[in-house]
Parts: sequence; C-alpha cells; structure tokens
Amino acid sequence: MSLEYVVSGTSFIRLANEETISNPETVSKINNMFEKMFRKEETGHTFSMLYNAFCEHSYGEKFQKYASHIHKIHADSGGLQVITVGKAVTLNSSNKCMRIKLSGQM
Repeated sequence: MSLEYVVSGTSFIRLANEETISNPETVSKINNMFEKMFRKEETGHTFSMLYNAFCEHSYGEKFQKYASHIHKIHADSGGLQVITVGKAVTLNSSNKCMRIKLSGQM
C-alpha cells in the first residue's frame, strides 16, 4: 500500500517565506531534506504540499522551488476561510482561485 502524505498549514513552516525562497542555500538544504526523508523507493510513500489558493495565492509559484523533490503541489479553494472571516464568495474571488488551480500551480 502506498500513501501520499500531504502537508498543509505550510505558512506555519515558512516554506514560502521570501527570506527562505530567495536564499539558494536554504532552498537547497530544504530540498536535500525532502530528498533524504521522503524517498519513495525506500518507503513506497510520497510527500506533497497543500496551500490555500484564497489566502496563499502566491504559494503555488513559490513552491516550484521544491517541486522536483516532492510528489505534488495541491491547491485548496479556500472556501472555508472565506466563510469564517465573513467575506462573500464573489465571481472574482472564485475565478481567481480557479485560475490558480488551472494554471498548473498545483
């Protein structure tokens, strides 16, 4: 049996932080960690990342720095966050999230 572990809450682990992604040495160390910890050939499992397309819309592009060392990048619509902060779902916000998801940033 193969499992895909998908980490969410990625803003808390600061992988998309400008200081992190703009430093090639830091990105290299993170990718090295992913490579060592999540070797599919050894465990049979994969490691992916999930970001919120409503609140963290730039993360898909930023996570491309790690794309070669993880399985997939997933985008969540962020609908729950829209509702919990009392915002209305508009055609513009829905379209923006869908553009992110369809642009290959996942």
